Amino acid sequence: MAMIERKKKRGKAGKSQQGSLRLIRISGSTERVLNLPLVKERWGEDPDYLERPLLKTRRLNEAMILKHTPREHEKATLELDVISATKIVLPFCSDDLDLGGQSVLFEQPDAEDMLCDALGRRATDEDLRHDFGVLRVIAELPSLDPYLLSERLRRDGYKVSNRYFDVSEADAQKMREHVNGQIKNLVMLAFSSGSGGEVAGLAEKFTKIFLQNETSEELKPLRQTMRMSEAEYAEGMFAWKGFLYYQWKLDALREALKPVAREILSVHIKQAAPDELQHFRAAGERIIKKLGIGAANVQRALAQYDEAYDALVGRGEPGAFRDFLLAAPQMFMETGVQLATLSHIISFWRFRFPADRPKAINSWDAYDLFQEFESSLSGVEADPGHAAAA
Repeated sequence: MAMIERKKKRGKAGKSQQGSLRLIRISGSTERVLNLPLVKERWGEDPDYLERPLLKTRRLNEAMILKHTPREHEKATLELDVISATKIVLPFCSDDLDLGGQSVLFEQPDAEDMLCDALGRRATDEDLRHDFGVLRVIAELPSLDPYLLSERLRRDGYKVSNRYFDVSEADAQKMREHVNGQIKNLVMLAFSSGSGGEVAGLAEKFTKIFLQNETSEELKPLRQTMRMSEAEYAEGMFAWKGFLYYQWKLDALREALKPVAREILSVHIKQAAPDELQHFRAAGERIIKKLGIGAANVQRALAQYDEAYDALVGRGEPGAFRDFLLAAPQMFMETGVQLATLSHIISFWRFRFPADRPKAINSWDAYDLFQEFESSLSGVEADPGHAAAA
């Protein structure tokens, strides 16, 4: 059933805005916030950061980039209705985010002109042309998942330092327990002669270091355990952190998916005729089915990681785990897109319908919302070999 479309609102491009960015830095999730001021703070003197920048224009490379839910007044500047847009915030001072900054929605028709004005650059500037290409890639992706973003940029020919791709401070704190459990088994292999207390202490220490800088020299015993060269270790640890992030994220999304699925089917749609209610019910069922298929697809991808990890810690076969990690970035595109799609729908539903509020929407808005969800899930298909299980 093709959902009924409505005319999109049109309006003039919006002007730059100001606001405090510090709360975003503290509480922003990895998939919603690319915190370039923090990357500069951490790695500003690092040779790889300096030699392979994400964005060549200095102020852009110190911007905050957000996947943002447009407010009604912002939708007019976009000339279309979307439930997620890419906001670029140029801080007035990257060392003091409380001062706020100028913001542009990259999906605005005149976004590039607005950025040229804000940066004092011409559109013909070679570095700026490069940066607009990178920003277009970022805008096309459903999230700012660092592993998905890294692989997509690599495939498009952009050589960017891994220093730009990491989990946020807020998500790192939430991931710590899960990561600690995975690293503990590896520490037991690296320090087999240590006592239980020593192993637990080392696991906590290495977890903290790993989440801050997976290539730290202090993690050298883990590299030796996995028998990796320094180059292999840098790539392998980046991939390992990616799979740990995906495991943690999938667990969190599964927990959130159950109530959201119930609400999608039970939401009160106001001013809807009986035949419209039937259409919404059918659309809701399709959306929930696709969400389940997406979760199952991600789980199957992560099962390959579990097999390789078990070969390392269960059978003492570091080669299998090493080989898996070095080939893993190829999996980040498909896995990352599907995981981002699930997160996108669940997080927007909860934004639109807070858990403690009545779940009601008028039919006009419901058409837009359900159509957007189905469009987002259009690429989610069941693996033919697992279709029955999905």
